[in-house]
Amino acid sequence: MRFLLFVLFAAYLMACESPLKLEKFEFLVNKAKLQAPFSKNSYKLNKNFCNKYFFLTDGKYMTFKISEKSKEHKRSELRFLDEWSVFSKSEKFIEEKIKLVKFNKREFTFLQIHNGYKPLIRVVWYKNLKNRYEHLWAFIRLNELNGKQRKVTVFDLGECPKGFFDIKLSVKNGVLKLFLNGRKKFVFDVSYWRKKSYFKTGVYLQDEGEAEIYIDEMKF
Repeated sequence: MRFLLFVLFAAYLMACESPLKLEKFEFLVNKAKLQAPFSKNSYKLNKNFCNKYFFLTDGKYMTFKISEKSKEHKRSELRFLDEWSVFSKSEKFIEEKIKLVKFNKREFTFLQIHNGYKPLIRVVWYKNLKNRYEHLWAFIRLNELNGKQRKVTVFDLGECPKGFFDIKLSVKNGVLKLFLNGRKKFVFDVSYWRKKSYFKTGVYLQDEGEAEIYIDEMKF
C-alpha cells in the first residue's frame, strides 16, 4: 500500500510543472516562498518545484489552488521575502495580470500587504457583501497594534471581471494606492502603519469551498 501511494505521488510530481520554468517567473526563485496549505508549511521555490497547490496551467499560467471542508483558513500563497517600511522613498509595488477561475462559497483573499501579524490590506472576492454580488473589495486595517479593537475601512472595487485583469498595489512615503486595469481606485494615508511589511499573493480561504486563480504576468 505504501509503495502504491509512493508511485502515485511520484507520478503526480512528474505530471505537474513549475511556473518558474518560464522566463517571466524566474525572478521568484530568491524573491518568495510558497505557504500551503497553512502559513507554517513553506516551500523554497525553484524551476522544478510544483505541487497540488502551485503549478503551471496550459504552459503559461501560474496557478494557485486550494480547497477545504472546514473553516481552517487554508491558503496557497507566495510570501515575498523583501520587507519594507510604508515610509520608503522608493515605490514598493506588486502588479499582476490575474484571473479568478474558481470561487469560494463566501469570500477569499488573493492579494495582501502583511506585517507578519496582521494585514494592512486584503484584496478580496466576495460572493455577496452589502447586496453587491461577486464584487472585488479592498479591506484596509486602520490600527496596527495588538489588543486594540479591530477597525477597517472597505472600498468596493467593482464587479469581478470575467477574464484576466490588471491589478497593482503601490506604497511610497506613507501612501497606499490601488490600480485596477490602469485606473486608480483609491489613495490612502497609511502613515500609522509602523511595522515592516511584505506582499502576499495567491489564494487564502475564509470559508469552506474551493478557489483557484491564474497569474499570467507579475512585476515586483
